[in-house]
Amino acid sequence: MTQPQPLTLKKPPAAWQRLGRVIARGAAGEYDSAVTGDPCIVWDEARQRWRMFYFAMSERKGQVRCCNA
Repeated sequence: MTQPQPLTLKKPPAAWQRLGRVIARGAAGEYDSAVTGDPCIVWDEARQRWRMFYFAMSERKGQVRCCNA
């Protein structure tokens, strides 16, 4: 079975189109149940590909936890 190849572009696109919410909040107790931020997508010049950073926050037993990936 052939593995899919990563999406690569010669250069970043000249324009973006916002289509709406991409990532929904998680279920109660999940790491992204309280806050889900828009992903931050950046061009990695060294690897010639896109990278996405995702920010989230949860609250469990009165403690707030921030997460990113």
